[in-house]
Amino acid sequence: MALLASECPLIVVKPDGVQQWLVGEVMEMKMLQVPESVIAEHYQDLQEKHFSPTLLSYMSSGPMVATVCTSRAMIMATDSYEAAPRTIWGDVSAHISRNVIHASDSIEGAI
Repeated sequence: MALLASECPLIVVKPDGVQQWLVGEVMEMKMLQVPESVIAEHYQDLQEKHFSPTLLSYMSSGPMVATVCTSRAMIMATDSYEAAPRTIWGDVSAHISRNVIHASDSIEGAI
């Protein structure tokens, strides 16, 4: 069964991607310090819980790493010469045999 646009494929950063320090870019990771007001908005449904103040304090106490699911649409063609700009293979891959990542093309392939 092919992946739906809303489903996250299995993404593996290959050795060349790790060696080029591209993990954060490929996996769309970002380290950030989130203000307590933003965390409170995110956890708005928990504001009445007894642990809410502790949770907000904890979550804003230091940097976090966030990641966004890389969709199959951001991966596209596996040949870097055919890949569109603003896709992972189009922007950071050098050659079809050194294409930085492996991404599953189906649910079965992600298992």
